[in-house]
Amino acid sequence: MYEKMTDSDVMVYVKNTMLSLLQLSQERKISIDIFTGSNGCAKARAGDYVVFNYLDGHIEYSYEPISGKESTFRDWKNHITPQNIRFGRPPKEEKHGE
Repeated sequence: MYEKMTDSDVMVYVKNTMLSLLQLSQERKISIDIFTGSNGCAKARAGDYVVFNYLDGHIEYSYEPISGKESTFRDWKNHITPQNIRFGRPPKEEKHGE
């Protein structure tokens, strides 16, 4: 699909995606940053949550609070599920057996 797009089509697509994310950012009152590379890696941060797409296509979510003065690396949580994400606070704790 994207291969058939002209360079100007790509920029319009990027602009429309940017505006959609801007609206979402304003509604949720969170910053959203996305970094992509032509090598297949991508990283997106929404508030204190990060989703990373590795070269092999593996996707991983984490909680990395960097906005608060009191947070430290020890507060970070890796391998969380999207269902546990809560903007503005740490992820829900998983119960045993889930």
